[in-house]
Amino acid sequence: MERPLVPYKAAFRIEGKKALVLAPHPGDEVFGCGGAILRHVAAGDFLQVSILIDGRYSIGNAEPQSTDSELRREESNEAARILGYGKPDFWGLLDHGLEYGEFLVQRIENLITALGADLIYAPSIYEMNPDRRALAMAALEAVRRHDSNPKLAMYEVDVPMMRPNLLLDITDIRDCKQNAMACFVSKFKEHPYDEQIGALNRFRTHTLGSQATAAEAYFLARAEDLKNDVLNINESEHQRQFKMGLPMMPADAPLVSVLIRSMDRPQLQDALDSLALQTYTNIEVVVINARAEEHRPLGNWCGRFPLRMVNTGIPLMRSRAANVGIERAAGDYLMFLDDDDWFAPNHVSGLVAVLKANTSQRVAYSGVEFRGENREKLELSPFNEPFDAGRLRSGNYIPIHAMMFARTLLGQGLCFDETFAVYEDWDFLLQLSQLTGFIHVPKIRAYYRASGTSGVGVHADNAIKRQAREQIFEKWKILWSGAQIDDLIKATSCVASEPIALLRNELDQSISILEERELRLRGMEKNTAELEKIVAELEKTTAERGQAIVQEKRNAAELENQLQEKDRLIGARDARIEDIFTSNSWRLSTPVRWVGNCGRKFKRIFFGSTMSHDLWRKVELVRVVAITRLRDQSPSSLLSSVLRVWRDEGLQGIKARIRRQQNVASRSQALQSETMGFALKPTFIVRDLQGRYDLSPTSKGYTYIEPQLPADIDTRLNALGSAIRFSIVVPVYNTAPALLDAVLSSVQAQWYPHWQLILADDASPAEETRNALARIDHPKIKLLRLESNQGIAGATNAALDAVDGDFIVFMDHDDELTVDCLYELALCISREEPDFIYSDEDKLTEKNEYTQPHFKPDWSPNTMMSTMFTGHVSCVRRSLLGKVGGLRSQFDGCQDWDFVLRVAENTSRISHIPKVLYHWRIIPASVASDIAAKPYVLDASRRVRIDALARRGLEGVVEPVVQVPGYFRINYYLQDTPQISIIIPSRDRGQVLRCCIESIQQKSTYRHFEIIILDNGSVDRLTLDYLQEVMNAGQARVIRHDAPFNFSELNNIGAQHAAGKLLLFLNDDTEVLCNDWLERMGGYAQLPHTAAVGAKLLYPESMEIQHAGVLNLTIGPVHAFLHCRCDMPGYFMRNLLEYDWLAVTGACLMIETKKFHSLGGFDISFPIAYNDVELCLRGIENGFYNVVCQAVTLIHHESVSRGLDHVDPAKQARLYQELGRLYDTHPHYFQYDPFHNPNLDPCGLNFEVPN
Repeated sequence: MERPLVPYKAAFRIEGKKALVLAPHPGDEVFGCGGAILRHVAAGDFLQVSILIDGRYSIGNAEPQSTDSELRREESNEAARILGYGKPDFWGLLDHGLEYGEFLVQRIENLITALGADLIYAPSIYEMNPDRRALAMAALEAVRRHDSNPKLAMYEVDVPMMRPNLLLDITDIRDCKQNAMACFVSKFKEHPYDEQIGALNRFRTHTLGSQATAAEAYFLARAEDLKNDVLNINESEHQRQFKMGLPMMPADAPLVSVLIRSMDRPQLQDALDSLALQTYTNIEVVVINARAEEHRPLGNWCGRFPLRMVNTGIPLMRSRAANVGIERAAGDYLMFLDDDDWFAPNHVSGLVAVLKANTSQRVAYSGVEFRGENREKLELSPFNEPFDAGRLRSGNYIPIHAMMFARTLLGQGLCFDETFAVYEDWDFLLQLSQLTGFIHVPKIRAYYRASGTSGVGVHADNAIKRQAREQIFEKWKILWSGAQIDDLIKATSCVASEPIALLRNELDQSISILEERELRLRGMEKNTAELEKIVAELEKTTAERGQAIVQEKRNAAELENQLQEKDRLIGARDARIEDIFTSNSWRLSTPVRWVGNCGRKFKRIFFGSTMSHDLWRKVELVRVVAITRLRDQSPSSLLSSVLRVWRDEGLQGIKARIRRQQNVASRSQALQSETMGFALKPTFIVRDLQGRYDLSPTSKGYTYIEPQLPADIDTRLNALGSAIRFSIVVPVYNTAPALLDAVLSSVQAQWYPHWQLILADDASPAEETRNALARIDHPKIKLLRLESNQGIAGATNAALDAVDGDFIVFMDHDDELTVDCLYELALCISREEPDFIYSDEDKLTEKNEYTQPHFKPDWSPNTMMSTMFTGHVSCVRRSLLGKVGGLRSQFDGCQDWDFVLRVAENTSRISHIPKVLYHWRIIPASVASDIAAKPYVLDASRRVRIDALARRGLEGVVEPVVQVPGYFRINYYLQDTPQISIIIPSRDRGQVLRCCIESIQQKSTYRHFEIIILDNGSVDRLTLDYLQEVMNAGQARVIRHDAPFNFSELNNIGAQHAAGKLLLFLNDDTEVLCNDWLERMGGYAQLPHTAAVGAKLLYPESMEIQHAGVLNLTIGPVHAFLHCRCDMPGYFMRNLLEYDWLAVTGACLMIETKKFHSLGGFDISFPIAYNDVELCLRGIENGFYNVVCQAVTLIHHESVSRGLDHVDPAKQARLYQELGRLYDTHPHYFQYDPFHNPNLDPCGLNFEVPN
């Protein structure tokens, strides 16, 4: 039973960006919330401390006196210096002079508005000191009525709070708070506050475990909670003050008598509570006992207001009880309150104010809202209509407790007609309408409990109502004039027509709802048919995938056979070479080879590079022939043959024999290469500076290969159906004519013919640019000349205003489109019907060489907030511009990034073409060459994300990436203070588990977490002792599960027992390295589009990367950047920025509890491997994204608890089996990763670009 009463977890800080601390006396701000102040200062939050009283006091009407007010101000200033928040704001009010009333409430409310404060600190309502208590009540009411829904944090000074709902751990800053408290030496003369507060802070750690040694207690509530009174704060305070009899202030305003006709119902306490909380200062409460039996005692006070009970000893009708109350009332103004209704705290003060301001009218009333038996809001229109005397004659629409009237009216014969059993209130209001005008205050200030059968409520019996109406009209028909009766008839007609109109509206709404449901039903039937079609296609695809897998296995077997055959041929070749080296001919030809070597040296020494090719070729012929013949003949036989040819045919015969032998040798070498089955030299496609392609034995790196126009291009274009028209917009400014010509050439060379080009000259001062533009004469090209320079965004917007195409393509004034760019865009639009498209791109150097290709992932919202990855080419549906708007000049330099972020907020139909369709030209001092070339771009890149956060209603900070200047990441703030459940499966490795738990406890700055250990059958005594130790210390819960190891099952069990809104699945062989890991991961996990959030895991000794995201390559899921340096940027900063990935590792995986359960948890058919990948795939299939928080790092002692899979052959076989099952479950992802790119190396862990 203790848990609902007191927290068992402590918060590290109270969330609030603009905090206002209200303290009645100097020192209260330190004693009560010094720790909270230190947390705000450390976080860089805005903070103002207002101290209302400075130590002066007054006795009677004497002048204020003080012997130590200046001293206490100095003490507060010194304490502020120690706490680090500047200086407090002193209001200079008198000691024991604070009064709970409208003046103090409005001053606090105005201060909240002026500061924009979202968190207000004030003393607890349970404090003994009257100043603290009055300030508490005033702050509570000011926060309750404030439209911005701020939070109120009540702190304790003298009296421990009865039921705090938040404990703030100040263990690490306790000494600093003690030093600040020590400044108030003058207060220690009265009381040892430092010892008392220190003891109170220590007492508050009772439920927090031994690691916490000091904590502050708070009651935290939002304004909306205070309005609904769901926390019963008001009721509890009234009961406490009721028993103690503590009136809070003297009477200094017109007396208001509130008359309650009581049947002693249980709800009477609600009525009295609402009176006790009135901000008006001078009220008397008169309770008339309308029942014959004895009434329960109510005492003499209703909060701070005097209460009188009137007993007549007989039962009283409502009309008689009202007259008895009027006779006993002493107030200048009178009100009635039924014993089951209640007032808003400012009801009385509001009516008094308008009556005092309008002395000619003596009745005022406000709006009344319907509530249910348990004070819940009902779907009924409130009583809140302007005054209309004719409307009042036709029926009562002003509840009696909405109204206040002046006592002076009683002298004109005003009283309740005691012949009325019901509707006496209506008759009384009719009397008032004959005597004075009514003032309507159009605000809900009172509440009507719509229950009971007294004949006067909204559920009254029809017969009773009819009889009572007849009695009203019988009395008033002789008192009303003809004009008044005519008004009555008109009003009655209007009233009668209202139910008919309402019924018609309800009928129309019902018909609309039925039609909408019928349309939805038809849509569902259509969707069902489409889903059945999709299922059939998926089954077909699955079958095809299965066949593909079988074929891949066959291909693999065939490749294995080829490899074996090659190994055999290589062995045969090696044996042949060995035979040659050991043959007699090789030994005997040594002199010939020696002669050849000498010849080559002779050539280098005497001829160098001038020796004719012809001469050297002849020398080579002699050498080749000699080697060939010596391999087949003995030296003596060869010599005899040479002499015979010399004798018979001369020198020409020897030459002819040499040529034939050389040709035979060449053919023999070619035949040998073919027989061995492999090429002796690799071949690469290269491109020279003139744009010509060739084959080369060496690679020159990335080479862009221009596509060739298909022979059937006309057929392909016709197959697209209706022609899509593209409008290409290009802002131009001082563009070199050669670069402008390149832009025009790339557009005019497009395969796709339906385009227009809009050039917007942004008032270029360069004459050569203006002349080059003037020479353009093309029917598809439109030139706009702007009168003044508007920047890149302004010029682009001018071009956008002139487009008439279906889709808009953005292009810079010095870049080039590939020839197939528009064709590929048209294909994508025809295939996918997107609203926004982006493609891959590369860069073009000053020498016209292609370099730095950017092969991008498919749409990734978290990546988009980390880096502008969509880039070029980008294409948007023109009709979407109406929602998104154009480019914004305040973000020039990153105007396209800002535009894409806004596009993504208005559509989810975003497509990616994984093909280079755009060449981004590198020019010195441009962003293409260096992101830091233009400093304003860096600032703009930060501001576009700040603006996106505000636009999306998210809170966070855009912080620099320390490893690479110029880049920023988003650190999302946690929404509220969610509990995080850390789930750790473990078995028998107590020391490893201890390291993990201690790193969590020592490193984590966010303290609202719980640890759940899933003990998978530990038998080791040291481990069991440690598990008992953490349970005894309250550090963790331990759940035994003695069953064969199943990672998925263990984590699912942990999730079932978790109380947190966020789940963190963590291996026991991990070790936390950074302090804010929980906040960072939690901030991403709370994003609506994010499922799993991972972290960067490092090897223990080398601190190299073990996990930074999962890639799904041709060899299956693998860890990216494996064994790379932890702080290297990676491909386009993927190792340092928060990118979306196909999957993250389950060794450290956070996900929102509701998302985890909606996905069905981990699949227990994957007990060991790929369970994390499978969960992530399900998340993607359900519309979520998975992200790696690269700023969060942990050490991972890889599989210490269970061992490694790839070392044990049996485990490796099981790994392959589970991989096959993974692809059987998700066939769409077989050798497919939407967050990789098909142009990258399909086996590369580091996003390698193939040569």
